Amino acid sequence: MPAGGPFINQTYDETDTTVLHYTGGWPSPQDAWNVSNTGDGRILSSEDIRANVTFIFPTPANAVYYYGLPRCCGALYAICVDCLSSKAPIFETIDAVNVTDVGNSPPIVLWSKTFDTPGIHEVLLTNQNDSSNQLYIWNPINRIFAIFRCYQLYT
Repeated sequence: MPAGGPFINQTYDETDTTVLHYTGGWPSPQDAWNVSNTGDGRILSSEDIRANVTFIFPTPANAVYYYGLPRCCGALYAICVDCLSSKAPIFETIDAVNVTDVGNSPPIVLWSKTFDTPGIHEVLLTNQNDSSNQLYIWNPINRIFAIFRCYQLYT
C-alpha cells in the first residue's frame, strides 16, 4: 500500500462541469451524442480550432489519464499540465490518428502522466489544426472509460 493510504480510481465524464471547464465552440455537455457503433456511450466534439477543455483535479492525485477515440482522418491535440500557472508552458502533442479506423474503434488512453507525489494540477487539452479539427471527449455509459481518470489518495 502506498504511503498515506491506498489509491482509488476516480473517473470524470464530460458532464462534470465542476472539474471540466470548456472554452471555444462546444455544444452543451448535456447535448453529447450517442455513439452506438463503439459501444454504449456518448461523445462531445468540437470543430472549433479554439476549442479546449481544462480539467482541474478536485483533490490531490498522483496520475491522470486522458481517454479518447482514434480517428482515421485527423485527430491532433495538444495537452499541458499546470500551464495556466506557468510562465513557460510546455505542451505535448497527441496524435490520435489511426488510418485504419472505420468509425468503430473503442476509446483508448491517448495520454497519461504520473506525479512523484499527489497534488492538485490542471490539465489543458486543446484542439490543433489538422485535417478534421475535431476535438472529441468520450464518456461511455456503464463503462470505466472517460475523459480523465485520476488516481487519488483515499482519505
